[in-house]
Amino acid sequence: LQQLASISIYRGDVVEAERRAAEAVAVLTREFGEHDRLTVTALRYLGAVQWRRGEYAQAEATIRRAIELRPLAAGSTRQEMFNDRTQLAELLVTMDRSGEAEQIFLDVQRELRPDAPDEVNFLVWSLGSRANISEQRGDHAAALQLRRELLAIRTRALGDDHPDAA
Repeated sequence: LQQLASISIYRGDVVEAERRAAEAVAVLTREFGEHDRLTVTALRYLGAVQWRRGEYAQAEATIRRAIELRPLAAGSTRQEMFNDRTQLAELLVTMDRSGEAEQIFLDVQRELRPDAPDEVNFLVWSLGSRANISEQRGDHAAALQLRRELLAIRTRALGDDHPDAA
């Protein structure tokens, strides 16, 4: 059902995508319960589809529910928790609530382990998003500093000649 939802998005039919994504949540909830890792992930995906449809308030509520349930879902990873929260932050930026979004990005950054390679992407995501928020606010000095940090991390992780560092 989620794959069908993705195909519907690709085809530009977000109404059908939302229907399929909601159906996936319903099936997983019925079969495995609300506190199952797959159910929570499907719920976050439904929120992403609602966001894509422009249903921002509903998307926010859905993603916040996934964030609330994630710690109760056995087997959930730190990366899933970070993904849930950074997705909410990006939605809040779309909703012109950059202050709230920036705080979420900062909170995520504080929780990241600098020596964990599987968490570097969240650090890069958070720094880049915070730089964008700073630019939107007109704080170019802060944006530049954040982009310098981002470049240093990418160069250290990927090397000088990697396209993402360039």
